[in-house]
Amino acid sequence: MKNLLFVALLLISTSAFAAETPTAPTAKDAAVHQKFDEAKSRRLEKINNRIAELQKAQSCVQAATDFNGLESCNSPRFKARMEKKAAATGK
Repeated sequence: MKNLLFVALLLISTSAFAAETPTAPTAKDAAVHQKFDEAKSRRLEKINNRIAELQKAQSCVQAATDFNGLESCNSPRFKARMEKKAAATGK
């Protein structure tokens, strides 16, 4: 019987908390929301740029007919990294 009473009180108290109305957004909330939207926009822009870069590389690889054509598809960053690696290993 005590357990039933405890459960009933618990349900009543949690429903009372859920029934509270949220407070109106403050200027700080609006600023945080704006910062979030800006950060989200920047991140999506970077993702879209990367997707475009990958699609360009994919088109190049699909169009390649030999190893020289395939090698020409490497991005400048990749080429610089390979040159740095070759210099470090002495090849």
